[in-house]
Amino acid sequence: MSIEEIAQSFFDQPETKQKYGDGDVESFIESVYENVLDRKPDEAGLEYWKGELEKGNISKDKFILAILNGAKEHEGDAKHLMDKTEVGLEFVKEGLNDAELAKTVIEQFKALGDKEAIKEAIKEFASKHQSDDKIDDNDIQEFSKLAQDDHMELMKQDGNFDGFDYGFGNGDDNVDSTYTSGDDSANTQQDDDQVQLVGADSSDDSADSASSGGAGGGMF
Repeated sequence: MSIEEIAQSFFDQPETKQKYGDGDVESFIESVYENVLDRKPDEAGLEYWKGELEKGNISKDKFILAILNGAKEHEGDAKHLMDKTEVGLEFVKEGLNDAELAKTVIEQFKALGDKEAIKEAIKEFASKHQSDDKIDDNDIQEFSKLAQDDHMELMKQDGNFDGFDYGFGNGDDNVDSTYTSGDDSANTQQDDDQVQLVGADSSDDSADSASSGGAGGGMF
């Protein structure tokens, strides 16, 4: 399957429809930004994409690909997305597959902004729960504590620990966006040719599998 076909297949799944729903276009755009980049769209980006979607110049599944593609042009978004992908791949590598635990993993990543602490917590958790048939609420809380403790330990090692806020979000609500008409990824008249998933370069199989693995695993 091509990246575009994978995107359409992904968008047809019940989980995706439940997450994004059939609401108004503006809510859809905001949901994609929050779920993919963990931030709100800037006003210019919101208005641009709202116009393109309402005119039918780009489909919803292609819009998600365009946001992913555009993210690599923005240093902050690119790093955040690739760190998030690494966390998702670590989750899969350790043989974990519980949906609620996956949500908690990403919530802790968003809260702490520390991929190394989250990856270490995933390894520790997996080593203790490899034989478990079911993950319960106590296990979910255990993972959160592992992540926070590992984050604290890494901060102490770096000499940077003086307390921190576990609130969600990356605190970067004023980021310039986002992939509007000056960006090739937004050339929606040719979206079948222009839209590419982050890292989906045929010359880099590892990046390709990382990107599709993260999206396919439902971690975004």
